[in-house]
Amino acid sequence: MELSEAELDKLYIIKQVKSRKLTQAEASRQLNLSTRQVRRLLVRFKSEGLSGIKSRCRGGNRLFSPEFKDTGV
Repeated sequence: MELSEAELDKLYIIKQVKSRKLTQAEASRQLNLSTRQVRRLLVRFKSEGLSGIKSRCRGGNRLFSPEFKDTGV
């Protein structure tokens, strides 16, 4: 699994929060996110691991095979 530079930074900060070296408020300031979003990231990281940190806005319609697209149309 490939992570972007921003996702690697996010992973590093979330790991620090998990190990209690950083607070959620400090992490939210560093990541430019709300504390609520930091909590969501923590939950996703605990349940899904690295894939919980990875952006969900990747890919798109081009990832589906032409056969699969034909069945939906």
